[in-house]
Amino acid sequence: MSAFNKTTLSNGLRIISIPKPESPSTTVMVIVGVGSRFETDKESGISHFIEHNVFKGTTKRSKRNEIINDIESVGGITNAATGHEYTFYWAKSAPQFAQNVLDVILDISQHMTFPKDDLEIERGNVIEEINMYEDNPMQKIMSDYVEFVWDGHAIGRRIIGTKENIASFTREQMIDYVKTNYTPDRTIVVVSGGGDLSVLEKHITDTYGQSTTSNTNGPKPLESTPVGPRVLTVKSETAQS
Repeated sequence: MSAFNKTTLSNGLRIISIPKPESPSTTVMVIVGVGSRFETDKESGISHFIEHNVFKGTTKRSKRNEIINDIESVGGITNAATGHEYTFYWAKSAPQFAQNVLDVILDISQHMTFPKDDLEIERGNVIEEINMYEDNPMQKIMSDYVEFVWDGHAIGRRIIGTKENIASFTREQMIDYVKTNYTPDRTIVVVSGGGDLSVLEKHITDTYGQSTTSNTNGPKPLESTPVGPRVLTVKSETAQS
């Protein structure tokens, strides 16, 4: 197992550095402790919808495709994902370009703007993604099963949300959600690979050092545990056999 260094800033932000001098690449990742488990019923799906839109623009990078171009122009790659308890954004490049891609990832995790035209495009994409899952018997039964087992608890909520919620989310609502939840105390920044990682650590500290923490609520506790056998029957028409 590789050795690692952990630093915690005064505002709660954690920096994890994993040196791998032999590696021909460097990976940077921002992990935010927010996902479907932390959403209310009306917010269901907003964490995933935000993740779909972060690469569309920031206050610093407002031109179309500027974020992706800044990463790909140095041979980097990037992606993101949302889970029940986290959302993360990552990029990988050659070590000499690691600070460039780190700057982009830190930027999108702090200064996303959600351009309206792109927001509507992604709204349609996510709704179509929900339709696709609903038309896949295995995907649908697994989602229904998890909801059934957790019996109304937030951990059983579908990460992707509902079509009704996705259709209703506003840009202002998303900005407020980010402002409330994307805070240093809920954020981990990881740098791993070749090159001088201390330079990246300093860049992270300089970027996040003045950010303030929050007092957001933790996950909803499980209030009860079902006792005894239960049966779930799912009937659904699919567009394909």
